[in-house]
Amino acid sequence: RSMGCRLKYLMTFNGFGMVAPLFITVTCNANELPPAMSPDGVLLGTVPGLCPASANSPNAEGVGYVLLLRADADAPVTIARKKVQLYLKYVLLPFIEECRRAVMPDWDPEDEVPEYGRAVSWSDGDIAMMQEMVSMAEELLGKKIWVAKHGGKCSGRDQFADLMRCFVIIKEEVNRISAEGLGNVGFYGTVESMFKGWRDEKKIAFEHEKER
Repeated sequence: RSMGCRLKYLMTFNGFGMVAPLFITVTCNANELPPAMSPDGVLLGTVPGLCPASANSPNAEGVGYVLLLRADADAPVTIARKKVQLYLKYVLLPFIEECRRAVMPDWDPEDEVPEYGRAVSWSDGDIAMMQEMVSMAEELLGKKIWVAKHGGKCSGRDQFADLMRCFVIIKEEVNRISAEGLGNVGFYGTVESMFKGWRDEKKIAFEHEKER
């Protein structure tokens, strides 16, 4: 069985209040994401409604991502770095381009990014994220994207994000919210249907259905 925290998420927002698609990762073992079903140990799914706007509207159309990763001991790239690679490809870089389109409507993505369109991406990520960012530094600089790392926090005053109202509310509510009793309705049903679809397509195996 997998040990430790299996479910993590990445979230990016900018100074205008725009939020990138949510990106949830789940670490799986070989029984849940068998090599025969997924040779590379990667399964990426899109979930309609997995976005901040869903908190206000059940009809929100924003799409988020759920990534299943198998922890293979002999993999050439750690799952931590693979997670970051896929996040950059599917979320962060497209998000930066969309933000530039919003503030520079006359800009053509095929053209060089003007100096005033430079993006500075601050991260409080782990070592794997920093390793990936450093390895891509030249490519990112070519796209006028500067990457920077927040210092390790010691208190709630060390990082601006911790003082944002949305984070304060999340911390207050997280311990009393659960999916228990929701049944097959709304967003719960959407996510459940995606996983059942993967199971029916023989891409994953549920723990209680695995071969023993």
